[in-house]
Amino acid sequence: EAEFVSGRVPQINCRPAAEHSGDGQEIVDVASPVPPHEYKGKRDWFDALTYSTTEVIKERRSGPPAMRQVTYSRKSLATWLSPRVPHRQRDVSFVEISLASKVLPLATETVRIGELVRKALMKQAGEKSRLFSGKDSEGNMLLKHEHTFYLSQFDELDRINRVLLVLNKGSFGQHELQAIRALRKLWRFDDETLRVIVTQAGSADERRTATRVVSLTPFIPARFWRKGRGDWDEFVVDEVRAECRNHGLPEPVRVEKSGLVNGGGQKSRFEPVHFRRSRKDEAPRHGEGVAIVFGEPVRVPFSLGYCCHFGLGQFVGVD
Repeated sequence: EAEFVSGRVPQINCRPAAEHSGDGQEIVDVASPVPPHEYKGKRDWFDALTYSTTEVIKERRSGPPAMRQVTYSRKSLATWLSPRVPHRQRDVSFVEISLASKVLPLATETVRIGELVRKALMKQAGEKSRLFSGKDSEGNMLLKHEHTFYLSQFDELDRINRVLLVLNKGSFGQHELQAIRALRKLWRFDDETLRVIVTQAGSADERRTATRVVSLTPFIPARFWRKGRGDWDEFVVDEVRAECRNHGLPEPVRVEKSGLVNGGGQKSRFEPVHFRRSRKDEAPRHGEGVAIVFGEPVRVPFSLGYCCHFGLGQFVGVD
């Protein structure tokens, strides 16, 4: 603390150690400038005093050449640290990680990027995490969508620049959050490295809401269409409604086919057929762009249908 005083000069309680020492005193090293008339370096005195951290590290110095440590003696000070007050742990149900690379992956690689993020997080976790893997301790698939959705987000050029890690039920534990924060790189299938950094996190209440949503990625019915299940378009509408119930969303007011949009909310340059629509060795499945209207706000983005946990069937708000 410092303040101006007038009149009376306060008693000085800190002096160079060579001038004063004694009982009740403690020794403190203070960084001080070398007086200009004592400085013998090659650089200008002021430049030598204002070395940047980069220069100090590059020249392996402990500090700027025109700075020295002067030992002072001062009266011992009593310090008191307030005890740590325990605070309520914030519930985190979504985390946004941003990607950086020379060339960002195209939106059509949504499933592949989702798989890469899942695999990397499971490796970082160091043990089986049901929230990342989607499987219980015995290796059985979780069927109630309690685990992480890996939702790729696109820019206006239809390239993946972010991935949202979303839990629609519950929140991430400290173990999962540490694994997410520790993630630094993703090794892509084309040997290009994707750098990763956490850019946002929050609770379910902090997510955006909308009553009108449209497809960011193709919706693929969880069931296979076959003759006897009606017209294809009607089948898609029925499957969307069934998936909304399956994911705990309200009953849609209206469901209709639509084109896909990009990260800017404009028409995407890709059609559903351009997207990777399968995992591993499975055959590609037919997908559609869909628009849904709800009678009440829902949290966005969300995903439905086949491969929804890897970003297919993703819907974004257009309110």
